Order: sequence, then structure tokens, then C-alpha cells
Amino acid sequence: MSTVLQDQVMANGRNHSWKTIVLALLLIGVAALAVWQFALPALRGSGGTAGDNLAPQALWESQGVDSYQYDLQVSCFCIFELVRPVRVVVENGEVSSITYLDDNTTADPALFEGYATVEQLFARLTAVQAENPVKFDVTYDETFGVPLSANIDISETMADEEVRFTVTNFETR
Repeated sequence: MSTVLQDQVMANGRNHSWKTIVLALLLIGVAALAVWQFALPALRGSGGTAGDNLAPQALWESQGVDSYQYDLQVSCFCIFELVRPVRVVVENGEVSSITYLDDNTTADPALFEGYATVEQLFARLTAVQAENPVKFDVTYDETFGVPLSANIDISETMADEEVRFTVTNFETR
């Protein structure tokens, strides 16, 4: 085989390899985009998009529960009285008591604005979600739709703006 012909065969082979590599990279890119598109809501949590709060909230509203209690733990870089676990009691849609679990003393209801009723929890989640947080992980009770936990980070570049709470021992009265 002549040198010119060998050079041409090798060039065609390299050209074919280059096309194969480009095609493979293109396919990998499309696959990665598809995975990202479908996995992103799961990675962001059960409250990943604005409409995701509607199903649990609609479930809660459909129950017609207006008297209930739950234990609440707020986690934040804030005053000690807010991060102490409390029992919240709601009767006929109004907060009737908030007491600290560790010593059964009465908590200042003003400290727990935004956490003292299930409706306030949903309002807080909706307001925070409107800020387009970088992290929005929320879990809901399957029976009542009550937000059971939230771990939210508004911005990676800001410190101490995270929103975290846990609701346990929810029961109707």
C-alpha cells in the first residue's frame, strides 16, 4: 500500500473516531439533561416546586380539623426560648396553649408566630418557597397533610437564614 493511501486510511480512521467521540458526548449530555430534569424535584425534596405544597395543604383543608395538638422543635440561630421543644394546642382553630416540654412552663405565643398552627406552617412554607431557596426539603403526614419537617436554605451565600422545624406527636382533639 502506498504511503499516500496509508495516510488517507489513517486520516479516515481518525475522522471516524472523532465523530464517534462527538456522538458519544452528545448522547451523554442528553442523558444527563434528562436525568437532571427528572431527578431535580426529588433532590429538592417533596416541596420542590410551588405547586407541591398544594396537595398536602388541600388534604389538610379537606379534613376540617380545627382542634389538635403537636410537639414542635424549631432549629435556628436564634434565642433559646424559640429552639426549646414545645407542645402546641389548638382549639377551634385558635392557639389555646404553647408549653415547653422540658418543664411544662408556658411559652410566649409571640415567639412562635408562623409555627403555632398548621395553617401558619403552610403559610411559612409558601412564603419561604417564594424566595426560591437553594434547598427546600419538606415532608408531610400522609393522613392529614400536616408538614412534619422542613429543612430550607434560602441562599448558600448567606449565614443563619435557614428555616428548620419538626412536628411530632400530631393528634386531633
